[in-house]
Amino acid sequence: MARDDGTIIRSEYAASRAAGFDERHIVATPDGGLRSFETEGLRQTVRGELGEVLSRSEFRPDGAVLEPAFLPAVPLVAPVVGKTLELGMILYVALSARNGPDAQAVAAFTSREFTPGAATEPQLAFVGQLARDQVEQACPRLPEVQERTDIAADAFAGDRARMSPQLYGTAVHTHLKHQIEGLLDPDFRAEVSFLKSRAAEYYGQRGSIRIDVLERSKDGTVCVYDIKTGEAALGSGRSSEMVDRVRHLFPRWRRMIVTEIRPTR
Repeated sequence: MARDDGTIIRSEYAASRAAGFDERHIVATPDGGLRSFETEGLRQTVRGELGEVLSRSEFRPDGAVLEPAFLPAVPLVAPVVGKTLELGMILYVALSARNGPDAQAVAAFTSREFTPGAATEPQLAFVGQLARDQVEQACPRLPEVQERTDIAADAFAGDRARMSPQLYGTAVHTHLKHQIEGLLDPDFRAEVSFLKSRAAEYYGQRGSIRIDVLERSKDGTVCVYDIKTGEAALGSGRSSEMVDRVRHLFPRWRRMIVTEIRPTR
């Protein structure tokens, strides 16, 4: 698959276990950047331009969720981590387009501490499409967020044809925000605005970034639900900012799972 910006995604699905992976997605950009994301079951290996192993991880839906299982000899310097984030989020967006009743794409980040002189950017540790029930084990409120998003969309179904895409998106997000705010649950938040190093003083403050829905789950896991009603996709720049902001709200987070939610009716 080729994108308008020249990025190419090549997906391979193994015919037998001898391949050493169930599926492999190779993402290549015009500037020479390349990452191979090889997944076998819930384990993933990320390789660089020369086939070198950059990371190995395992997505654990039982509450541990994600723990890097391998640290390579290749130094995780900022350009290496940043390029993996950039290409991984391109893959995440492509996989999210295939979400359905039984499949859900996720991007998972780790709060691993780096050694002095190494990267301080968030480390993308896993990107792939999982069975929806696997994601629900890590993020229990996924079905609720989906249902509340559908309720918000239903509220404007009769007016959608007369609304611009921007107005419709704002209306759905606002309706969802009011639903969740009414629960008064500090571990379940909607439309949270953040400045660079702290929560914004008021909703939509200039220079802030908004995160659609946040769930603080078990074992230091934070689930970020990215609500989409149009064509806009989550890019690597926004995802990096988002991870940085969330760690200030939940300073003891150990891992973060990002997944996209769209109205289903």
